[in-house]
Amino acid sequence: MQKNFKYIISIVALIGGIVSLILLKHHVDFSYKSPLCGVSENNGCNVLNRSDISEIFGIPLAYFGYVYYGFVVFLGLYSDRGKSFSKIIFILSVIAMITDLGLLSYSILEAETICTLCAITYAATLVILILSYLKVLNNKSGFIPDLNEWQTEKVSMKQVIFILSVLILVSGGFFNYAYSSGTKGSSVSSRGSYVDHLIIAENEYIKAYENSPEKQFKYNPLSKKGPIKGLINIVEFADYLCPHCRHMAEELDRFMKKYPDEVSFTFRHYPLDQACNPAITRPFHQGSCLLAYASYCALKQNRFWDLHHYIFDNQDALIKGVSKDDALNLSAAVGLSRTMISACMDDMGTKQAIDNDVQEANDMGINGTPTIYIDGRKMDFNDFLVERLMLYKKRKDSQRTH
Repeated sequence: MQKNFKYIISIVALIGGIVSLILLKHHVDFSYKSPLCGVSENNGCNVLNRSDISEIFGIPLAYFGYVYYGFVVFLGLYSDRGKSFSKIIFILSVIAMITDLGLLSYSILEAETICTLCAITYAATLVILILSYLKVLNNKSGFIPDLNEWQTEKVSMKQVIFILSVLILVSGGFFNYAYSSGTKGSSVSSRGSYVDHLIIAENEYIKAYENSPEKQFKYNPLSKKGPIKGLINIVEFADYLCPHCRHMAEELDRFMKKYPDEVSFTFRHYPLDQACNPAITRPFHQGSCLLAYASYCALKQNRFWDLHHYIFDNQDALIKGVSKDDALNLSAAVGLSRTMISACMDDMGTKQAIDNDVQEANDMGINGTPTIYIDGRKMDFNDFLVERLMLYKKRKDSQRTH
């Protein structure tokens, strides 16, 4: 393996670099879909690319990843010309691996999802780390690069700086292209900017809104907040044991706090639990029906939102399954009577209310959570684009009055 070290490590780094470019495109293009990530709006790649840790000083982490892998390709190919090259690869890989472990921890513990493309880069970094470690051990000259030794090697520091500069320029060019290319399928000059991209995304979002058929809901549940009729009216179908629903709940809560007098929000139940959802044919999110019953009962005591937020805040402890006693404990934790909630959960009226939500969702073809409707139109939720939609509606209303 030592003989083929430079080829193996360079190929692995090349794969990591290509995936980093795909991640970079994914980061800056709202509509970009990667087959490995899935087509869902809330797949792991999207969740992590929208998180606060996806950038450093406004620069996507994928950009740094591309530079790292490109540099490793270069150093790997020249690793047989001196011992310092493999040492530098090892040191860079240690730093990269620590970063990857931090990202993986956030992904599993906080976001509770996995970005498939990110996982490929983590694996590439791990392989590079192991290979460079074995190479350095075989060289028997320690792990710290020797500057004096560097001068005797056949590649000068000028060449190294040149390669780094090329990598930064190439990735910078791709970065600019990814921003300027706009939404998939749109035609924009390669001289476009991030602003161009946002304008395209806004226009296509508004176009999708205008062209989407408006759904008239059969049932009008009381699980609402905000004005009776808002500038925009959001309806969400969700499951209390769905990790993406928890993240969406946080996004929607922040959005509602920002626009309390302009946005109406209605929560609808769609448990992915075969106990109350005939569309689910295998055990999945067991107990989410019980949580839906409990939250409906809390609604009858005017405490729906208290229990709603508490369930999502404690989702980690519930993900393996929920019993009726668990649902009662959650209700009691927000000050509700266990006796009253228990009796209400067994009431046929409660089950019928949840059945109404589930049946309407199934009739509309909903098969996953969260599913968002804005003014009766099925839409993706992105706070920036929804804000632009609100401005568009204000302008439109203003034009009608003049």
